[in-house]
Amino acid sequence: MKKPAKRTQETGGLRRRAEGIVDNGASTGAPLPGIADSQRMIHELRVHEIELELQNEELREAKAVAETALEKYTELYDFAAVGYLTLASDGTVRLSNLTAASLVGIERSRLVGRPFAGLVSAGSRPAFTSFLKAVFALRTKQSVELDLPARQHPPRTIRLEAETLSDRKECRAMMVDITHDRRMEATAAELAAIVEFSADAIIGKNLKGIVTSWNGGAERIFGYSATEMVGSPITRLIPPERLQEEVEILGRIKRGQCVEHFETVRMTKNGRKMDVSVTVSPILYADGRIAGASKVVRDISERKQAQDRLRVSEIRYRRLFETANDGVILLDPGTCKIIDANPFMTRLLGYERDQLVGKELYEIGLLKDAAASRQMFRNLKKTHEMRYEDLPLKSQRGRNQEVEVVANLYQEDGRPVIQCNIRDITVRKQAEAAQHRLDALAASSDTLKQEIVRRHAEEESLRQSENHARLLWQQSEQLQAKLRQFARQNLLAQENQRREISRALHDDISQLLVGIDLNLEVFVKAAEIDPAGIRRTVTPLRRLVGKSLRIVHRFARELRPASLDDLGLVPALLAYIEEIPKRKGRQIRFTGPDNIGPIDNDKRTVLYRVAQEALTNAARHSEASVVNVALLKNGKTVCLEIADNGKAFDVDRLASRNWNNRLGMIGMHERVEMVGGRFSITSSPGLGTTIRAEVPLGGN
Repeated sequence: MKKPAKRTQETGGLRRRAEGIVDNGASTGAPLPGIADSQRMIHELRVHEIELELQNEELREAKAVAETALEKYTELYDFAAVGYLTLASDGTVRLSNLTAASLVGIERSRLVGRPFAGLVSAGSRPAFTSFLKAVFALRTKQSVELDLPARQHPPRTIRLEAETLSDRKECRAMMVDITHDRRMEATAAELAAIVEFSADAIIGKNLKGIVTSWNGGAERIFGYSATEMVGSPITRLIPPERLQEEVEILGRIKRGQCVEHFETVRMTKNGRKMDVSVTVSPILYADGRIAGASKVVRDISERKQAQDRLRVSEIRYRRLFETANDGVILLDPGTCKIIDANPFMTRLLGYERDQLVGKELYEIGLLKDAAASRQMFRNLKKTHEMRYEDLPLKSQRGRNQEVEVVANLYQEDGRPVIQCNIRDITVRKQAEAAQHRLDALAASSDTLKQEIVRRHAEEESLRQSENHARLLWQQSEQLQAKLRQFARQNLLAQENQRREISRALHDDISQLLVGIDLNLEVFVKAAEIDPAGIRRTVTPLRRLVGKSLRIVHRFARELRPASLDDLGLVPALLAYIEEIPKRKGRQIRFTGPDNIGPIDNDKRTVLYRVAQEALTNAARHSEASVVNVALLKNGKTVCLEIADNGKAFDVDRLASRNWNNRLGMIGMHERVEMVGGRFSITSSPGLGTTIRAEVPLGGN
């Protein structure tokens, strides 16, 4: 700041010098006229020189001030807490401060001149492009949030705000790192989602017992929505007999005392009482004061019901154990000794219960010896189940009997227990022996029955063979009749074609030839009478000859056009199509390539005949105003498609064997399949009819 002050003093001195020169010039006496002009000019030059020096000094002073301000601005710009960028309309970075370069992880010298879109993640580029367009299209400030990819640091999220400069060619943008804010929002959203979608009811209430928060679990458990409960007293959920309990809990919370986990009863919206477990925690203000309480409520009705069912099940099991018609004994896997036996077992062995408890299985005669008993226990520990189909058992009174034993190893209140179910199968064994004898007697009877069944099966097979042969004979006769019908239709079609050709020759060609003959006779007479009028007489004769040629040409084209062999399929189709609108008054459009590629004569003929038959049918039956003919090359096949907008017909009915007037469709179908192609017809009301023939490319 000292340097500008010094320059101000120098400027003041220059001003005083200039004023002195002016005063001196004014105080001097008037010189001679010539000298006076020279002195005045010198005086003015000195004054002008001093003014220029004054202006230069002021400019130097202003430059010094500007440089000082620029240094301060540069420090503020480069080391600002946010990033600053200047972007061109195409997104190229023109200017950047150090903070912006640090945020994107690139040195400032390398950042300037690069497109900013390449610095954001691929998923954020469309958003940046739309943001940049809006900045230059609108005059208001725009903002967008973008993700930066990880380079030297973890991925970041930034907020970019920009507004165009006055020249509308660049925009100034401010970039702020909001990664931490987004993470905090995500964490808060996750915690809110956990609370909202928790299976437990999480309820907040103030010290007056008014509900302040209500999650989705509370809504599912109690049936009340958050709108119904927030702002309502918590006592809506508490049965009258439990209100004092809630008052005591709220009092303990107010006094800052801890409330342990407890089980109680609460009411749902429909008035149903249910068992719940409740955990209460205080809600504190930032200064530590108690604001209210948070309750985590879990529906334990199913657990309570399960406990009740377990108690009932234990009672039922004990009843079954006591009243079972099979012997049941329980053993300790560690000692291999009996710890309990049911009454049926005592009756089966003839021992009292106290006499059985404490003994091993071999001691009551169930297994041969101690070694067999130990082996059974070892196997049972591995497989958890053992089965003995028949074991000899001798009661205390000496009664011999056979039993079936099923042993299971399971856990009872966390300790292993072995249960053996013992069933007396003596009577069953006797019944099985009797059954074996009956089975032996029945075996011979079964053999005889099988032989009878086999013979019946052979007879049935012969009958089925006869029926099948009869069916084949009927089908053969039907096919022969069908073949004869097709032959008759073919003969009739040939005869009809011959009749049409004969009629056309008689009606058209014959009349034309007669006309030519008469005109020739007139020509001869006219030549004798008026040789100069020969040209007028020849003109109608030439017309008749030309008409005859056209008719003959049309017959030749309909039978088989020469252009099909000489020029190819496309010219032949075009020549045939050009005649139809003139003759029928319909519009026919053709689309197709100039050259469809290599295709042999048979396939060209097939496609031409299909087009000829389809266009003839459209002219006779469909009443169509527009017919589209398309020839398409599709890979290794060529496809002909004829579509009209005329009347539809039932394709299935026309293709059935009961429909007689279907030779044209059969002919098209057979021609296409004969060269390895595919043929189809679709017809729908309002859409017209489409005939499609597709044959493979390839030639001879």
